[in-house]
Amino acid sequence: MVDRSVMNASERIARAPVELMRVVRGRLGQALNLVSELDVALKSNRPGARLASAGTRLLALSDRMSISMQARTRSAGARLEALEKRLVQARRTRVRAAGQLLDSQEARLASVGPRSVLARGFSCTLDEDGRLVRSVSDLDVGALTTTVLSDGRVVSKVEAIEEPEPASESDLDDSTSEE
Repeated sequence: MVDRSVMNASERIARAPVELMRVVRGRLGQALNLVSELDVALKSNRPGARLASAGTRLLALSDRMSISMQARTRSAGARLEALEKRLVQARRTRVRAAGQLLDSQEARLASVGPRSVLARGFSCTLDEDGRLVRSVSDLDVGALTTTVLSDGRVVSKVEAIEEPEPASESDLDDSTSEE
């Protein structure tokens, strides 16, 4: 029996390198498969390439943004210049309109002003203190008055005060007066 066990052991020892080779080859095949899978995964993921690609995309986006911002800045500057021109033109138009309105109001005021009224033939009478005489009751007999005309002044002395009579249209009509 010892011979058999020795024989079995010797057979097993003789087969061991073959069996060991088979196991090693199997595990080596598995390791090669794993390395191959990892290589494929690494090549498909390529972190360095992905990083480089992302960097390239980032640079392209940065350039696009820079160009876009420059275009927007130019566009905004042109719009600002156009608005400034419109503002200047609007200000000139308003100043011109205000000047025309002022001239118109000045002419209107001059047409109803005291000098214009005097130039149309009216006069203004003042008492001795320089106050405007609005009624005969503002004067006394013997008082001195000053009548202002368009071309000068006349100083007069009140000799009589008459009660007012209703004025007729002929008293106020310039066409009957002698010039």
